[in-house]
Amino acid sequence: MIPKKRIRIVPVLIVFLLITFFGSDQVLARDLFMEEEEAPQIFGVTLGIETGITSRNIVEEDPVFAGFKVSGDAVSTRFLAKIGLRFFDRFEIYGKGGGADLSISDFNDFDARPAPAYGGGLRIDLYQGPRPEGIKLFLDSNFLYFVVKDRIQILDCPLTSCADSDLLPRMADEKISWREGTISAGGSFRHDYFEPYGGVRLSFVRGDDILEVKEDANFPDPLKLKVDLDEDNNFGIFFGTNIYLDRSDKSAISLEFSAIDQLAFIAGFKAAF
Repeated sequence: MIPKKRIRIVPVLIVFLLITFFGSDQVLARDLFMEEEEAPQIFGVTLGIETGITSRNIVEEDPVFAGFKVSGDAVSTRFLAKIGLRFFDRFEIYGKGGGADLSISDFNDFDARPAPAYGGGLRIDLYQGPRPEGIKLFLDSNFLYFVVKDRIQILDCPLTSCADSDLLPRMADEKISWREGTISAGGSFRHDYFEPYGGVRLSFVRGDDILEVKEDANFPDPLKLKVDLDEDNNFGIFFGTNIYLDRSDKSAISLEFSAIDQLAFIAGFKAAF
């Protein structure tokens, strides 16, 4: 925020401020009231939190029975804390941990409560323009892992062969191991306290879906089924902005949207030290 200063009514000063404001908003925002740019920091620490919701289509296939294939829309809400180590203002290694849930209504209304989630990644700033307002190009690779469980109800037939009218409800325990990774390439530019960015992303989801059913009065035999979980689309785009809260660029709020491979909205806060 531009510091407020008491300005006496002097015509020359007023003209100078008007020319500066209308002629170069970058000069006003960064050069007139900001200190000289500091040398690149050799080592630094970043702390942050982020929360968001993602929705993507996944496919399940049985590796043994080729005819088994189902798909559904997987919705996950995450709340994660992040800590990163930054070197020379260009390389950052970070880890993150927190909680994530998962809901897939197409899979017998699977709706798991939040479970521990953890991951990490690497970010590299490939290019930084000669001025702070210039274009910045970056690469980012990260992963996230969590395991969620739910008790669901399925319909099964107690006989070897039966009609749909003979199907009976049966309780089952379902566990999904979710492994998610992304590789992103993008660019950003600076305008005052805003840093819009965007790019393209390759993503993948790999996992296991294990269904276990115990015997009961109608079903004397237990059942255990394990299928592979995969994503339906790997390519996506993302765009967002960082909103810096101070002139030293040490803290910022971030807002990000994703499309194509997944529909997602993520909001976060980060601080650098």
